[in-house]
Amino acid sequence: MKVNNRLFLSILGSISTIAIIGFLFLSYIKLDEPLFFEQYYEQQVTVLSDGDLDSHGGEFELKYLTNAFEDKTVIHVEFPEEPDLAFQASEYPFGISPNSTPTPEETKGPYSVRTVYVQPLELFGAEQFDQTTLTQVKLFFSDNSSMTVDIGEVNFYTVSPDQLDTEPLNFFSSTSTSEGDTSHFYEVKSEVTLTGIHSEHLDKYADWINFKINDQPLETWIGKTFQSGETISGSSEMVENYNRDTLDRFTEIKIRPELTLTDAEGQQHTSRTFEIEDREAFTFFNLLEYVKARGAL
Repeated sequence: MKVNNRLFLSILGSISTIAIIGFLFLSYIKLDEPLFFEQYYEQQVTVLSDGDLDSHGGEFELKYLTNAFEDKTVIHVEFPEEPDLAFQASEYPFGISPNSTPTPEETKGPYSVRTVYVQPLELFGAEQFDQTTLTQVKLFFSDNSSMTVDIGEVNFYTVSPDQLDTEPLNFFSSTSTSEGDTSHFYEVKSEVTLTGIHSEHLDKYADWINFKINDQPLETWIGKTFQSGETISGSSEMVENYNRDTLDRFTEIKIRPELTLTDAEGQQHTSRTFEIEDREAFTFFNLLEYVKARGAL
């Protein structure tokens, strides 16, 4: 009997020790405040034929990391750099009632990745969004708290129906892989020469993302003439084994290079091409690495 008692006490002591260690570990890695991931977006906003803004077409996302089972949610945002621009925000995709489902989230152990859906509102004129850059956001939460954070860069550009109708390229299909590689295919409507390529962020990510046209580096196509009916494929692929630092791996990228195309009459046209996306998949261990890199532990 004494042996059994000693065995029971030994097991109980081991369980208690493990429980205490687990509690201390969870307390140590708990976040004091949400951490917002950086994102670099080239965000299109469509101007409708009547001059109004297609707010749904300008919707973008902000992602952040918080503790699992955190009750408070983001209910409103303001952008200090552009106080005249109005947005609505929610952690529920627009069109889904908050009362019909729990807050959408991606739970990884004690952490939760949340998405804030942000949609511009047409109140002060669509033209105010053109060439506008946002780098900070002030967030308002459901518990009446607020915080201002850096978000990277969201670069807006506007497109009108007339521009879309006269673009010399006609998009017709795309493919993507789980590794982040993408390909987009366009048909040339009429003879054009590629005379320029521009992106607010193209050079920033050239080390780990290969951008190509027809499987060749972009710069080799400057001055190339494409004939009506030809196919142009724009592609991006992740550079294998490129050693990015932790913060770069969790930076969300959505960029659309702008091509300058000159037609046979010498008139210039611009066309935003394939959207290039990249971001690390979330796991508990790489999120913990991210939290350490942010200095939150």
